[in-house]
Amino acid sequence: MCVEVSIQRGMDYGTSHGYVKGGYVSGEDALPIDSNLEPIRVAYDMDFDALVELYVSALTRR
Repeated sequence: MCVEVSIQRGMDYGTSHGYVKGGYVSGEDALPIDSNLEPIRVAYDMDFDALVELYVSALTRR
């Protein structure tokens, strides 16, 4: 996906907006996306328990 982050102050400040390049449809209108952004890998889900375990392990390692 291509990802942009809102930097305008307001309710959506810091919000990530992801989309694929090309056109997309909203209602009955096709809205073209013309962007020079390079696609990146986007994680849709994660193993939260494993992340916490990894984090705690890293913090308590001597």
